[in-house]
Amino acid sequence: MSHSSGQDLFKEGIAQFKSGNHQEAADLFLEIIRQDEENHKAWNALGVIHTTAGRFQEADECYEKALSLAPGTKPYIRNQERNRASMGVQEEAPADDAEAADTLLKRAQVLRDMESLEEALSAFEQAIRLHPKNARAWHEMGQVLYELGRYEEAVATFDKAIQLDPGNFIIYENKAQVLWYELNRGKESVETYDLAIQKLNEVNEGLYATGLSYDGLRDVDVRDESVNRFEQVSTNLRLCYSMLQSKGEGLFSLGRYEEAVETFDQVIRLNKEFAWASYSQGAILSILPKADEGPEEAIKVFNNAHEGFRLGEKTYYLKGLALGKLGKFDEAIAAINQAIRLDPKYADAIQKG
Repeated sequence: MSHSSGQDLFKEGIAQFKSGNHQEAADLFLEIIRQDEENHKAWNALGVIHTTAGRFQEADECYEKALSLAPGTKPYIRNQERNRASMGVQEEAPADDAEAADTLLKRAQVLRDMESLEEALSAFEQAIRLHPKNARAWHEMGQVLYELGRYEEAVATFDKAIQLDPGNFIIYENKAQVLWYELNRGKESVETYDLAIQKLNEVNEGLYATGLSYDGLRDVDVRDESVNRFEQVSTNLRLCYSMLQSKGEGLFSLGRYEEAVETFDQVIRLNKEFAWASYSQGAILSILPKADEGPEEAIKVFNNAHEGFRLGEKTYYLKGLALGKLGKFDEAIAAINQAIRLDPKYADAIQKG
């Protein structure tokens, strides 16, 4: 293979992938990685190929690498979530139909990744006709409808996914976001965020019930289990934080200031829980590192914990505004001062207001 530029190789890899030449595409992306191991786009694209082929573990490793190089990149996060969901078990359908539906579902996911949204939608619809109780297909079709700007249909499709998978808090969150940001249906959005938070809390309670503790600091045999539990709780708490923050903003916009203040107080308490879980995870990683782990992993987790303490500035600011609307001026000033301490830009916002 000639030593072409990474950009040229990537374009050729995408073209091969779209043509159905997945092995040729994979070879091109691997060549990019050989030339530049930090090319996160190539890692993500290679992950998509592995997902399409049903090699979910290999795909997850590629997405992990891509996200380590480009943290927070939404398409990579979405690809990893979809890949991990593919490892789960769907409701059974007749074997032939289930296999055909799974093939169509993978095709739809690839088309969505390539931003061929109308074709992706058609593939999702065909998959659902073969396997109508596939909650993941309904959920992802709702996301495509959202991306196409068909918001009412997206909400109806999310409702169908919720009927089939009522414990999946991510579906509720996606529905709430469409209701709030696109359809201006604030009351329904707040109610849906409530349901999402309830479902997520049920997951968290299950994790706490298994015994979150510092045992990993003392016993290397339970080290990995402890780290994984703290990591999952941290992730879920951050999700819950995000949903509560959106709910609080919705209540504020609806003029329900008492409820908004209560919700922002919940956000502040949750922020501290997130930091605790992250610090606990980091402590275990630093005290009992594995042979192949450097200090970077623990430092990354500690940075996440520190960032948790900084997440509250907007919460304090909006809480202060809500308290002001309620005539509780001393409490309002205290909350806004806390927002300014965390981020001085809010001093400018007050002056302009």
